Amino acid sequence: MSVFTGIIDFKAPISDSLLSEQQAQLKKGWKIERTSNAFFQGKEEHLIHWDSENWTIWLYQTESKATERFGKLWQQDPFSALDILQDSFILIAFEKKRERYWIARDSIGIKRLYWSKQGSKLFISSDLKSLAKSPHLSTELADEHLAEYLSFRYIHAPRTLFKNIFSLPAGHVLIIDKNNHREDRWYRPEWKKIDQTAPTLKQAVLELDLILRRSVEKIMMKPQRTGVLLSGGLDSSAILYHASQLGQTPDSFTVSLDNERADESPFASRIAHLYKSQNHLLRVSSKDFIAQLQLSTSCLGHPLPTAAGAIQHLLFQFSKEHVDGLISGDGGDEVLAGRSMPQLVRRLNQVHFIEKLPSLTRRTVRGIARRTSRKDWVASYTRFGQDRSIGGSRVFLAPERIDLLSDPGLVRSNIRRRILTPFYQEVDSDPINNILHAWQRGWLVEDSLFRVSSLSKDVGLSMHLPMLDKQLVDYCARLPGDYKIRNRRFEPVSKWLLRESMKTRIPKRLLERPKRTWLHPLDTWLRNDGQPFLAKQITQMSQQCQHIFVPDTLHRLYREHTQGHQNHGLKLWNLVLFHLWWKEFIYD
Repeated sequence: MSVFTGIIDFKAPISDSLLSEQQAQLKKGWKIERTSNAFFQGKEEHLIHWDSENWTIWLYQTESKATERFGKLWQQDPFSALDILQDSFILIAFEKKRERYWIARDSIGIKRLYWSKQGSKLFISSDLKSLAKSPHLSTELADEHLAEYLSFRYIHAPRTLFKNIFSLPAGHVLIIDKNNHREDRWYRPEWKKIDQTAPTLKQAVLELDLILRRSVEKIMMKPQRTGVLLSGGLDSSAILYHASQLGQTPDSFTVSLDNERADESPFASRIAHLYKSQNHLLRVSSKDFIAQLQLSTSCLGHPLPTAAGAIQHLLFQFSKEHVDGLISGDGGDEVLAGRSMPQLVRRLNQVHFIEKLPSLTRRTVRGIARRTSRKDWVASYTRFGQDRSIGGSRVFLAPERIDLLSDPGLVRSNIRRRILTPFYQEVDSDPINNILHAWQRGWLVEDSLFRVSSLSKDVGLSMHLPMLDKQLVDYCARLPGDYKIRNRRFEPVSKWLLRESMKTRIPKRLLERPKRTWLHPLDTWLRNDGQPFLAKQITQMSQQCQHIFVPDTLHRLYREHTQGHQNHGLKLWNLVLFHLWWKEFIYD
């Protein structure tokens, strides 16, 4: 999958003859020479083109399944036409009479789309680096978005860390002409309403299992060598199981960091053996990891949301030697209620209990909570996620940003509430579903999918995400939150539906093992093998970024972490990954 880029000059009206010329060039292999008004370059798996009296449309789609129906429906109702597209895509449509462009991105946000308008020219690209390195655009740090990055470890669309470069949000369309532009949301999942009926739990387990099987089957039927990214966790294990039931078990690929005690690869090896998959294990040394951090940053054009992205990038390069595509379990946490959801449900249950207390007792408890800074206890149960600003990582809080940032005007104390509240206002479901929606609108698209789509594209590897099949995402949204996480022996258990579907397919000791991530191993690495690397980065930041960060705070974080007094791993990685990006794309 290559990069798509384009430059449109609104001063040069598009004529019918020019559109015909573009269409002819596209059919020859999607390479258009510079014209009086536009330049496009790139190559996608499938390009579909429609031309009518009122519209010219280019659709770049993972699957070549859009038919003439789409072109006809678009002319009647563009938003309904977009909704019938099931796969990831970028769409560009020229509305001839009004001389404006419609630029749309797929519902989940698998494909990226960035844009910048300079005078009469519109620059668009599926790759942020392409715009950031463009000789037509100047790159300047959008320091007004620093607080957002430091709080979440990424930036939410439509913002980026570059001034005057914007990201089109997932499920949105940009409508733009020479004078004006607006972004409209075309995709809105139908989340379960409180008063709506739901299928039985047994029916939901069977339906989820069937949808996931069909999604994996569609991928395995492709005429390419396809493997499975296998962590040993529930999502990737379920995917490998379904793939193994389709005739020929695919190879699986696992990665581990050398000298890391919390090595997950033995679990992956057991799952691979269970389903008779040949498991390829990549062991990453500290030297290779450090070198890859800068290479991965260069590839993205944006700071890596997590250092695990560099390890992921190395695994993609390794896998490309064996297969043409990979199936990943990304999205399972945000769709099926994984990740930190059990801890959140424990807190939710406490709030629910307090709200059921008699009025006088409830007021007394909440009064004590305010005096002791127990903010959970004074939050509303139905609006818990919004009241507690839950969504994505919580890295540097406002008081910590005051100590860190050289310019106090960049702290923005209410940044999380301002960004997350609109996500919660889009849905009216139960508290668990509300939080999942915020995760899908932020964490999923700006972290997981950003890394997976960009880094796999860099090595020419097709990436398949069955957990984000549109049918599966829409079906799960219509289920109540307590179907996705349920109490067992008085403890909330995540991904209940998937767990129930797999309970006879995976040994119990593997099915019920706790969820592990790369965060703790990478925090520990900074104290051990990675300490010289960290020291070098902190020294450089103190010298080069004094106008952004307070040097004394940088050194204090370093000392407290490396001496074991506190775990500042998430904060230090947030700063280091920003610095690696800043040196390449901003620093002169």
